[in-house]
Amino acid sequence: MEDSPPDRQQDAATPLPRGLYIGDNGQATLRQGDIDMAFSQTDPDDHGGLCWSLSHFHAPGSGRELEVGGSRGTDYVFTQIPLAGGFEAEMTCGTRVTGARAGLISPGAPLMHFRFHASENRGFGVEASLDAVERWFGKDVPPAIRAMLDNAGRGSFHQPVALPDYLLQTLKAALANTRPLRDRLVESAALLVLSHQLEVQAEEGALAGTVPAEIRAAHEAQALMEAAGAQPPGPAALAAMLGLPVRRLAQAYREVYGQSLLQGAEQLRLVRAQDALLEGQAIKTIAADLGYSSVSNFTSAFRRRTGLPPRRWRELQARGAR
Repeated sequence: MEDSPPDRQQDAATPLPRGLYIGDNGQATLRQGDIDMAFSQTDPDDHGGLCWSLSHFHAPGSGRELEVGGSRGTDYVFTQIPLAGGFEAEMTCGTRVTGARAGLISPGAPLMHFRFHASENRGFGVEASLDAVERWFGKDVPPAIRAMLDNAGRGSFHQPVALPDYLLQTLKAALANTRPLRDRLVESAALLVLSHQLEVQAEEGALAGTVPAEIRAAHEAQALMEAAGAQPPGPAALAAMLGLPVRRLAQAYREVYGQSLLQGAEQLRLVRAQDALLEGQAIKTIAADLGYSSVSNFTSAFRRRTGLPPRRWRELQARGAR
């Protein structure tokens, strides 16, 4: 485990952001004042160019910031998934990334500036070397993927996409597994997640010549639901705002995000519910704020997403933090 190298060390009195430096071994820790963070990544050479990471960031309050850099190059693509809390990040080029729609990223420089939404944050990252991505596609590399690979090292690339809920649940189930093949299950889930992001990017290029307006509308619908806060607009309202028939918008949204508009809205609401639970808000208040008709309806929806009722989920998160 190693902390920031000498040229990135910061005095304890220096205002945030603090710096975390990831060494060649893919391990790093940071313990300064009230900040506690750990990062651990598998070795890509052991998995054919694919690797995954787990990170933990704890600091009282929200809005805390951290710069993460490393000695690795930029010859890889990755995505980052918040498991608890949430984040916003800014790449060196100025491109902004949100945890809810991190999507596919190819960094232009090994440095990102993170801002965390909650005091307790955990994340899962998965990446693959560019050589591995090219091998996966073989001779038939889609034009959109080829353009991304050819641009490596010349600048950053970011394709914001929300992760479908079924993939998130598959990942969480794999991480929660305690049996001998747990790491194999996690690796399989990581491959599914990254493959989905690559497929979305490939489809963007394939669909761009046929229905570009509808694909853009799907992304705009996601942005509108995120901006709406606790109660996202429904399919009919979104279609009216974007000037498309509901059926066409719903079809484009499913092609891009792998789920229905209603499922996308539900996913956003329950992500906000998890943040509110971690902040200590009352379950009854959360249910009302998110537009559920009763606490029992909220509990049922939350259990479908996480496998646990809200109170038990919060207890486990608190126990893990301790």
